[in-house]
Amino acid sequence: YQLRCEAAFRQILFRIIAGETVEKAKYFLNGTELSLHEIAELCGFSSEFHLSRVFKQLNGIPPGQYRGKREI
Repeated sequence: YQLRCEAAFRQILFRIIAGETVEKAKYFLNGTELSLHEIAELCGFSSEFHLSRVFKQLNGIPPGQYRGKREI
């Protein structure tokens, strides 16, 4: 039981922290022409690949596709 609670807590904490960080990334994707590498650095990700993985996990689409949607 305790292990399940700890795992659930970690998942909730991850979603809160990652969600705030991804919202910051969305701001840069919408308002700048910064590269994914630059955005990842500004948001505290270890690489643009890590940003892309977390972004897609939370939003269902990768950041490049998200950025492309605003240009339509």
